Amino acid sequence: MLRRNGTASDLTRTFRTQAASAACRTCCSRREICMVKTVQPVKTYLVATLAALALAACNLNNAPSNAVTKVTVNPASASLTKAATKVFTVNVTGTGTYTKDVTWSSNNVAVATVDPTSGEVTAVSNGTATITATSTFDTSKTGTASVTVAGSNSVTGVTVSPATLSLQPGATDTLMATVQGTGSYATTVTWTSSNTGIATVSASGVVTAVSTGTAIITAKSTADSSKSAAAQVTVGNANSLARLTVTNLDGGPFPAWLSFNKIDRTKDGSTTIVQPSAAQHTISRVQLSNTGSDPLLVTPSVSGNFVLPDGVNQRTIAPNQSVTVSVQFTGSGSTVQTGTLTLTSTDPTKPSTSLKLAGAWQPTIESNPEPSTAQLINQVLGFKTVIPSGAAINEAGRVFAQGDEVISPYWQKADAAKAVNVWQIASYHTIDNPATLSWYARPTSKGSAAVKGIVASAGSDAQALFPRNNADLSKAARVDGTPPGKTFGFRVDGSEWSDPSFNLHNPDVNAGCTGPCGQHLRFFKAKDPSGAVMPNTYLLIMDYSGINYDYNDNIFLLSNLKPAPVLIDTGLGIDAASRGNVGVLAPDNNVWISDQYNYDFTPKGGVATVQTYKAFTPTEAYNEPNISNPCGADVPGTTNDVLYKTYRGNTSKATPDDRTLIYNVPLENGTYPVTLHFIDLYSSTVGQRVFDVTSGSTTLISNLDIFSKVGACAAYDQTVNVPVTNGVMNLTFKASADYPAIAAIEINRP
Repeated sequence: MLRRNGTASDLTRTFRTQAASAACRTCCSRREICMVKTVQPVKTYLVATLAALALAACNLNNAPSNAVTKVTVNPASASLTKAATKVFTVNVTGTGTYTKDVTWSSNNVAVATVDPTSGEVTAVSNGTATITATSTFDTSKTGTASVTVAGSNSVTGVTVSPATLSLQPGATDTLMATVQGTGSYATTVTWTSSNTGIATVSASGVVTAVSTGTAIITAKSTADSSKSAAAQVTVGNANSLARLTVTNLDGGPFPAWLSFNKIDRTKDGSTTIVQPSAAQHTISRVQLSNTGSDPLLVTPSVSGNFVLPDGVNQRTIAPNQSVTVSVQFTGSGSTVQTGTLTLTSTDPTKPSTSLKLAGAWQPTIESNPEPSTAQLINQVLGFKTVIPSGAAINEAGRVFAQGDEVISPYWQKADAAKAVNVWQIASYHTIDNPATLSWYARPTSKGSAAVKGIVASAGSDAQALFPRNNADLSKAARVDGTPPGKTFGFRVDGSEWSDPSFNLHNPDVNAGCTGPCGQHLRFFKAKDPSGAVMPNTYLLIMDYSGINYDYNDNIFLLSNLKPAPVLIDTGLGIDAASRGNVGVLAPDNNVWISDQYNYDFTPKGGVATVQTYKAFTPTEAYNEPNISNPCGADVPGTTNDVLYKTYRGNTSKATPDDRTLIYNVPLENGTYPVTLHFIDLYSSTVGQRVFDVTSGSTTLISNLDIFSKVGACAAYDQTVNVPVTNGVMNLTFKASADYPAIAAIEINRP
């Protein structure tokens, strides 16, 4: 509303002025019509003023913001040598009013650093780094450049191989020098000898032995004389009577193999373990003896993550004297690490002797990666026994032979006149818990087993190779012992037996064992580093029930052993209250076990039950005679009468085609001499009971008629060779008349 002459007038007419319209078109991107209300008459100055006001309003509403839009670093990339510097520049663009300041940073200061204000980059080490300039006005706006650092043309090191030489006077050998460096550099060296009276060296590295003694041959870089490496040359006398004998003071298992283990930190990871640790086998020792009549010079050297902690690099040994050389494992990072101990000597018959070094490493006690059973036995201890690696060893306690495994719940001495040597060579169970190995004479039931301790390893060494004897820490957990009977089994602590039927089945079944279960102690043929079988020597590995089935909890080496025969008294009844194998003591002083046993089982979330494992099918086949025995107490044809008082054969099947009895006995592959013990308690005529005995597709006995062989109530035995190719011995008894009958199965070892 405007006033003229003191009078107010409503403005009802809207008009568009040319000036106002032009202003709006210039200012407003939407080209909206600018509306002005006025009165008549309109003066020129008023129209101009309104147009100017409209233009100012449009400019105010659509003015550009103050913002950084882009940060560019120059150059975008650069290559520098170590310690070189370069200043990077930056270009910051934007709209409105803004600052052009930036802060500089590097994503890898180990490769290149940058001054945060000047942009000067300093190369530190080889690699690539990203240099970033960040706007201080808007930290979301950055620019980057890539910096690559490459070494300058320089020599970084020299190596010489071999590190030691042993020569007789007049002999020659060649040393090889390798020069390492960065960029472009010379790879040539100059050779020198510390004592040319003992050994000389040519410009090409050919060493010539001159006289008895030791010389150091050095290769020095021609490009950088501060870089060099050396080899030790020992010159012996070809007529010397010095003789070197090396003895592994660990006691074995192999004279030329030293084994170690090392753990860096305590169980909770809070404390670094001081090395060497008595509770770990970080140091092994060898004894060097001069059994000759001339002085012996020996120079030891090691490769890999091993050191000579005594710091003595050369030993002079008088005749009939000995010295001890210690080797310490210092490695970390890899579960298994190897190296070599080289002994260069003046013994002309053995100028150079090498011993294998192998160490097992863990970051913390009881932690992963923990060395597996296969790693410990084969890679660290030096055996070549075939053992499943990793998770493949986990059969959840199922009785089944893998690799070089031997299925044998019970054992006998190989040489009855000698002791059995028992040695715990590894222990990887809960720290501070001793482990006791015991043995027991083969019992007629678990409850009647008389257990006798053999040796216990120290709880402090529960994560170590060659744990110490718990009764005397100055000794190894190794003894010679006499078993308590002709046939005997083993037990670890109070819970794990070599007879699987005595062990808890519940954890195994719940873990997926399909039966038979309880195989918590397992035995493998011991093979030396060449792969040859070590006579009468076995590795016993074990796992505590239901833990993780890795079988490295305790590992023993057992010598002077052989697997006992598998003796099964078929048809022998079992008491409902019994658990595990039950048997009878025959007059031959052998215990024969039943072909079935009871065990306790509680399914997950279920109710406790008693289950019966049966080695035969159909499982309905019952013990005979199930009525009074028609024969007398004496059984003709045998002194083991008790075996023939019962037998199994009646399958309870009416159809002749179903009158088949099958036994499946877990065993390692091979061919076994098996004696089958028969008796017919009921037949009175020839042809009344006839059956075949087969194993897979192999016929062992055809149309056997016991009565026709020996008549009724008399023992009849027949030995057959039975092949095992799939880890299970199959014996099938199929009748063509009446039912088959088998009184006992005697499986002898090949």
